[in-house]
Amino acid sequence: MITQSEVRDQLIRYLQRELAMAQFDGWLTQHSWNMHLDSSDEVQDLVATIELSLFEHSGGYLGEDELRSDLGIIAKTITDSVMVAPSGAALPLAAFAQRVQPRSAASSRPLGMSVGSVAPA
Repeated sequence: MITQSEVRDQLIRYLQRELAMAQFDGWLTQHSWNMHLDSSDEVQDLVATIELSLFEHSGGYLGEDELRSDLGIIAKTITDSVMVAPSGAALPLAAFAQRVQPRSAASSRPLGMSVGSVAPA
């Protein structure tokens, strides 16, 4: 079973550069295997959204900066979120997520849309 808080904690570690992308991806793959058997629908949706961004990165559709931007946006959506800052002070995840720089308007696209995709009408 994987929980939202576990995903949140590892995602924050990646966004803070405590984990390399390959380490985060490996952790997510290992801990989400067979999650459909015992994890909530919300966590399954969260992991699927993260995995889509990782797939787009590995396919060359997203650079590392764009991946971090997408995952920062995803991090903002996680509810009941508190993180511990390096100083040891507890901060709402929203305070951390505000530090993540959004992509420029020129390179923005709907989350989950790869280059060359057609958005639904």
